[in-house]
Amino acid sequence: MAQMTNIKANNEFNHAKLIEIFSEINVSAFLDKWGPEKVVQVYDPDINMQGILVIDNTVLGPGNGGIKISPTITPREVFQSARTRTWTCALANLPFGGAKSGIRADPFKVDKTQYIRSFAKRISPYVSEQYIATPDIGVGQEEIAEFVEEIVDRRGATGKPEKMDGIPQELGTTGFGVGVAIEVSLNIAHSLISLPKNIYDIKVAIQGFENVDSTIAKYLTSKGAKIVAISDYWSTIYSQDGIEIESVLKYSGAVTKKHSVKNYKPATILPKEDIIKVDCDIFVSASGRNAITEETTNLLKAKYVAEGIDNPITPTTDQLLYQKGVFVLPNILTDIGSAVSSYAECNRKGVETTFTSIESRVKEVTELVVQRSLETNIPIRRVAKEIAKERILDAMEEE
Repeated sequence: MAQMTNIKANNEFNHAKLIEIFSEINVSAFLDKWGPEKVVQVYDPDINMQGILVIDNTVLGPGNGGIKISPTITPREVFQSARTRTWTCALANLPFGGAKSGIRADPFKVDKTQYIRSFAKRISPYVSEQYIATPDIGVGQEEIAEFVEEIVDRRGATGKPEKMDGIPQELGTTGFGVGVAIEVSLNIAHSLISLPKNIYDIKVAIQGFENVDSTIAKYLTSKGAKIVAISDYWSTIYSQDGIEIESVLKYSGAVTKKHSVKNYKPATILPKEDIIKVDCDIFVSASGRNAITEETTNLLKAKYVAEGIDNPITPTTDQLLYQKGVFVLPNILTDIGSAVSSYAECNRKGVETTFTSIESRVKEVTELVVQRSLETNIPIRRVAKEIAKERILDAMEEE
């Protein structure tokens, strides 16, 4: 009896904690003419699974976006990522809307299969007509497979294993898209930031080293770039002579400190937050954490910053970087590869065709946005949003 009382007390405590967590932000403060259309908060008291789904805008098609597992996730963060996906899909001319979901947990400390299945079960009424899930931080092809098996609908997610007719993110589709966007934008805007036209011998620091980040590193080194610093959840490694990517790949996606990039030799081991201080030309932020903030912009030595995933730069920080003359390639653009891959999987395209489509679409959109930004002297992020908004408005008028 005492044990049952304790379980009940714990569940009541967890429920109260959940309410506190998701009350940090008043969801009604997000509302505007673009959305969000639905904000769904779910809870499994048996395992303390706390989740949220934001379906932002479905004018162009079902909301498409990742499932992220993070101990610090908030409704605001999920909403902002869903809104970015709305702009990305519209910018890429894809029949998708924007959405995002998240599970508040430490992916290194919970049973991810159990959490994903619980989350899938609770949001299943919205999948796949209104929401199509994709991989994100803490979620790869194995978790996506569990997700679709739980809802018994393979149309409900992309990034599935190849044996399920999927195009898993582990093949590098998202990171490939980021790499293409960096290369194309540098080719156009190099003179503005006093960098070479080509990537060859440019020094790059990459914050994060999971699937997306390691693919970006491979892509840039294949073009001749020198990766001088990499950070993961535990450490930063730095080498002014460049890091041998093939040798460090075995530490990608480490789930314990024992397998962290800090084990790579030779390299100088630094605290993970010190990657912002590294001498480099291009800084790629792809860990989901805000390394570049209002307080750290003065520490940044890079002339070019690329957002890899999850909007790591706040609007205020973005403005400060713009005023400093730092070129910022926003997540609205860099995430196009992920969206194109998702669309290709929905249409049962092959892997080779998917990569060709990603390269073509990313190049086309990046050239359009960056060129217009240079011609109008308007920041890239704003230009990209304006184009996306025009396309969504056109679709609204046709309804």
